[in-house]
Amino acid sequence: MRGKDVVPLLLAALVLTGCGDDSKDAAKPVVRPVLSVVLGENDPDQTGFAGMIQPRYQVDLSFRMFGRVIARDVSVGDRVEKDQVVAALDPAALNFALVSAKGSVNNAKAQYDNAAATEKRQSILLQQNNISSQQYEAARQALASAEAALVQAKASLSKAEEQRGYADLKAEYDGIVTATHIEVGQTVAAGQAAITIAKPDIREALVDLPVEQAGRVHVGSRFTVVLEMNPLKTTPGHVREIAPQVDVLTRTRRIKIALDAPGPDFRIGSTVKVFMSRTADEGFIVPVTSLLTEDGKTFVWIADPDKQTVSRQAVTVLSRFDRDATIGGAGLKAGLHVVVAGVHSLKEGQAVKIPQTPPTAPETAMSHEDTP
Repeated sequence: MRGKDVVPLLLAALVLTGCGDDSKDAAKPVVRPVLSVVLGENDPDQTGFAGMIQPRYQVDLSFRMFGRVIARDVSVGDRVEKDQVVAALDPAALNFALVSAKGSVNNAKAQYDNAAATEKRQSILLQQNNISSQQYEAARQALASAEAALVQAKASLSKAEEQRGYADLKAEYDGIVTATHIEVGQTVAAGQAAITIAKPDIREALVDLPVEQAGRVHVGSRFTVVLEMNPLKTTPGHVREIAPQVDVLTRTRRIKIALDAPGPDFRIGSTVKVFMSRTADEGFIVPVTSLLTEDGKTFVWIADPDKQTVSRQAVTVLSRFDRDATIGGAGLKAGLHVVVAGVHSLKEGQAVKIPQTPPTAPETAMSHEDTP
């Protein structure tokens, strides 16, 4: 064979060899990388929200009368007992009124005693026919008038004693002073807040939740409350009250979490973090980009990290928001990998590659919607 005929044959052989390699590559399945989140691990509620321990019951004590403050015997943080005097007004005018009322009672009592003695004498004289019945009737009426005057004087004395008591501001129950609104020398009006006292035995956590998180909770939802200064101190709690309106400035809603068994470390004013105690029955939170809707039904793709494949799982959407949704359904459990991007282009049993570290938050996955 001539040399110039060998070159075309070699080129043809190389072309055939290259075609054979392409056919083998085409037969291999395409392994697609997918982004996923782990159910129960990336729940945004588990990031924790800051709050403060507050008493459920507290009252603003106030004087019932106008006057000048001459004493304030407590400060913020002091413990007080029921009927303990915590502040006082100048009682000079009240003392004068009390002395006057006592004098009026003594005078009325003397008038009554005199009228009673007169009536008794007139009664004896009437029985002896020494006076007329009209004279006795006048004595009896004088006694009745003196008795009424004595009753009125005693009532005035009781009122003066009660008003004298208004000069002393007393605690309504055992508690802790949480605020003071008056100072010695200040002139206060009747009903003006003076001292705030709280009951320390029943406490709760006040937390401002973002609108989306607040929409997932209801009265009775369980939370774990962690003391910020000592994370080892925790206590369970449940939602007692949810503010009906959203704060237009912060876009939050205030919730009150009743503490089930708070220890002494959970003092009033302590800062805490609260975490929702979510169970499988309450569903799992996933990005809305993980939902696949077909024929009126909703599915998610479950990625198997061992087999490196995906399978479709029917779910029920319990609630849905702008960025994420709460799903439930048979077969869902904590630890499953849910694909969060490109769900419309996957197939049952498709080979995939799952990154070792899933996105740390649903928002991370959302930014990669339909990423191949």
